[in-house]
Amino acid sequence: MIERAVAWARAHAVTRIELQVFAHNAAAIALYAKMGFVVEGRRRDAFVLDGHARDDLLMALLLHPQG
Repeated sequence: MIERAVAWARAHAVTRIELQVFAHNAAAIALYAKMGFVVEGRRRDAFVLDGHARDDLLMALLLHPQG
């Protein structure tokens, strides 16, 4: 699904994709990093999940124009 979003973005001249992911979700972070996303920031205690405050990470992928 992420690959399709990135392909769509490239086809429509989008130059930046951002996402947020729970900081404890190591599998998702690894997947996004493998696709070229980098961590640009952390929001501490951004959400409360099951009664526990959770950090999230802002990740971004820069898409350079093809040519």
